[in-house]
Amino acid sequence: VYETELLLYEASSNGAVIHSDSWGDNSAEYTARSADFDAWGREFPWSLAFVAPGNNGGEVLEPANARNVAAIGASIKNDQSQRWASNAHGPLQVETTGIFALATGTSIVSAKADGIDDSYNDDLRSSSGTSMATPMAASTAAIIQQMVEQGWIRGSQENTHDISIDQLRPQWVDSSLNPQSNLILGDGFTPSGPMLRALMAIASTPLSLDERNAGNGGEDLRNPYDGFGRLNLSQLVDFEDLENMISIGNVSPTSDVWIHDSYRLEQLQPMQLLSQRNGNLTPLENLANNPWDGDDAVGPFLSSGELWTTRLSIDPGQPLDVTMAFPSSPEPYLVDDMLLVVRLSNGQVAISGKTNSNGANTLFYESAVNYSNNNSFPSSNETTVKVHLDAVDLSEIECVEIEVRARYISPGNSPGTVGIDGDRNGFSIAAKVVQRDYDGWMDDWLLD
Repeated sequence: VYETELLLYEASSNGAVIHSDSWGDNSAEYTARSADFDAWGREFPWSLAFVAPGNNGGEVLEPANARNVAAIGASIKNDQSQRWASNAHGPLQVETTGIFALATGTSIVSAKADGIDDSYNDDLRSSSGTSMATPMAASTAAIIQQMVEQGWIRGSQENTHDISIDQLRPQWVDSSLNPQSNLILGDGFTPSGPMLRALMAIASTPLSLDERNAGNGGEDLRNPYDGFGRLNLSQLVDFEDLENMISIGNVSPTSDVWIHDSYRLEQLQPMQLLSQRNGNLTPLENLANNPWDGDDAVGPFLSSGELWTTRLSIDPGQPLDVTMAFPSSPEPYLVDDMLLVVRLSNGQVAISGKTNSNGANTLFYESAVNYSNNNSFPSSNETTVKVHLDAVDLSEIECVEIEVRARYISPGNSPGTVGIDGDRNGFSIAAKVVQRDYDGWMDDWLLD
């Protein structure tokens, strides 16, 4: 188990955020190795491990059952987005869905080992399974990470820069194409693992109704067989449409996507912060003995009973997706109880975990909602949640307020810090379809 935290430390100390771990095991129990992944993700949240859950057609195997990792199932390499039948699947023993998403994992041609370190055998083999799908998902996350770091995906009203298309295109592309065009990009930052999870929950397409949930149907936002669906970058950015806009002139990409990451560092890089917290013990012991209070991050970091809100303009007549992810401490700690709330200007609210038979979130009139009622709004062990509202629910809505409610954050012995022994936690949010940089708020809107 100690080797797990050494591997995570080595990667993080060299600036890596994404880990692709096609490991698997023969146990569906939550193990010490699962706990190591969760402990690292809570103490050092700039980390996201993609783990193969197994090819046994049964329960998700450790450490893919950890709270802060993304367990990736395999889909068949065709246009129908079918799920590979031998995938392990949820739910987990803690009643979470287990599978995060699907990625192509059948008939994948990759390097073939021969057991000789320096043979350079130049050989290939074809393989199928979740061990193939896992690096596919990691590569999708790498593109999303790059888009965040380069400022393609950002929050509202941030500093922007005009970057020539010529600087971004590969050298082999005809330089005469759109020589005067620019992309309008933000400053960018290193996203946290929760930020990547929130974005990937949006960058997914559900399977068709007859294929979804191993053929059991239903329109749940996430199910134990497919997770959020098949990973699909075009859900975040339509590259064909972007190319057409570039041909006209300067353009701000993903202008309908908005993000917020509590763990966005303003001065340091994550590996610099890791170095500051290093010591002479094991990597996790070093982090535990040098707790972080969230200094130099944008925050907020919420304690029990606190909430955070922001207001966004939406594109009328379009469905809205809002996702939230946060890091969790390992078992036996409780998963923090954090609600995602989307409040409409007509007095209705949608609350994570409460959906109707059509796959959209149920709308309640807030005057009748008691957020403290755990019977009406039970806590969940999920660490990535989603709110989806259909276009018909938003036909006369121009603005929404996104709210995070920290109903319960496990207390620890280091008040004011955000790690396992702290009493605060951060979160990451992504939203689509919004008008990211709109600021013409109505003064008489009910939330004022």
